Amino acid sequence: MPMKTFGERLEFVIKNSSFKSGKAFCDKAEISTTTLSRLIKGHTKPSYEFLVTLLILVPDIDSSWLLTGRSNQESLETRVKAAERESMEAIRELNEIKTVLKKRYSNRINPQGTLPGFECETQSISA
Repeated sequence: MPMKTFGERLEFVIKNSSFKSGKAFCDKAEISTTTLSRLIKGHTKPSYEFLVTLLILVPDIDSSWLLTGRSNQESLETRVKAAERESMEAIRELNEIKTVLKKRYSNRINPQGTLPGFECETQSISA
């Protein structure tokens, strides 16, 4: 669902930043939790100083998207969701390949779980 207000976008940015909580963000931005709450609820408009601080603290923000909800670039939310989908698809594909290979070469797999001639380090992939 698109985020229609500045407050919704601000809340999303904070939750998806390295701060992970409003309190941690407030400490770094040097604002009170009450001010942050009022910004998120739309009771207060952000000051120029706050916007500059926000863009410095979270440099990956698309400022156009943050301020207007529109952007020529994909929003952070869209990029995160796309990356999650791509990762899950890659994991599914790797698991399918793993299943096919196990079926095809099950009679050749040695006790160490490798094919002779293909001994190498592997990492387990789980979905």
